[in-house]
Amino acid sequence: MRLGSVAGLVLLVLFAVFPHRLEYPAHVLAGMGLGGLGAAGLWSTRWPRVGRPPSQADLDRRTTFRTAVIAVTVLAAGVVSDLTLTGPFDVLDVANTTMGGLLGVAAVVPALTVSRATQAARTGLAVTGVVLVLVGLAVRYPVQETVKHWWWFGS
Repeated sequence: MRLGSVAGLVLLVLFAVFPHRLEYPAHVLAGMGLGGLGAAGLWSTRWPRVGRPPSQADLDRRTTFRTAVIAVTVLAAGVVSDLTLTGPFDVLDVANTTMGGLLGVAAVVPALTVSRATQAARTGLAVTGVVLVLVGLAVRYPVQETVKHWWWFGS
């Protein structure tokens, strides 16, 4: 799926640029996962029809609204997780999580707006989102500690 491949590329680029600061790609990956989960949830909702097929302007407004809702949700999740799970609170961590969420939504919006996403596609997107959040947590803690040890002390 597109979200997984974009997340893989982002991880490679950020790891190459910041090999000693893996919390940056960890937060971006977790944000991408949250964005994917939000997209899977919001795009599965049905919008009421008002007697006529929706125009392109209606579809664009819906996409913009859904993207804004996902962005605010990812921002709130980033703040809550940084206050509780990954703290102490750091604005840069929240910004990276939000940036990842927006990047995740940007990766999946074209696929979801072309045609109505099937249930299998939404399920795949939700599973990819959960996996990315878990990978973000793994990169943040066990992988970062191992890489820091290699970085500072060698083998």
